Amino acid sequence: MVAKPFVSRATGLVSFWEHKALSIKPEQAAGVWFFSLLPTYVFTLDGLARPIDRDRIGGLATRRAARDYNPSVRHDLEFWVWVLSRGAERVFSLRVAGPDSNEAISVSSQLPLISAIALEDVPEDEEGYADDTGDIEEVELEIEAIAREENEDVAPDRGQ
Repeated sequence: MVAKPFVSRATGLVSFWEHKALSIKPEQAAGVWFFSLLPTYVFTLDGLARPIDRDRIGGLATRRAARDYNPSVRHDLEFWVWVLSRGAERVFSLRVAGPDSNEAISVSSQLPLISAIALEDVPEDEEGYADDTGDIEEVELEIEAIAREENEDVAPDRGQ
């Protein structure tokens, strides 16, 4: 993961950490297996081992990701494919997990090309989109409030 601290404007202290992460899901279509890659966000209290409760933060992570537009998402995908492939230019292998497994899967390190078509008569709903995503600063303040609550819930005798 790639992480950056969020420094509270009110206190000047790190309130939480925002991590760029990747969800990987094997899928099959028309008899062909592929990996579905979804750039996402994870938030932690300490930048490493204390994630903020997913049930409380999930909607905010979605709202945060909604502010990432195509060039940013494309860059994230290229970065994660580079990480997974360890820099291979065409094909790399993934080992199949298991105690006695020597199997490997060959995977292309090239992202598929997608062409867009113009759709006519599709209603534009920019106001609804703006309402759904919210302002990034508002999202950050909501995450900060949740992080503060979770930090308060940690008992002093638990190594805090």
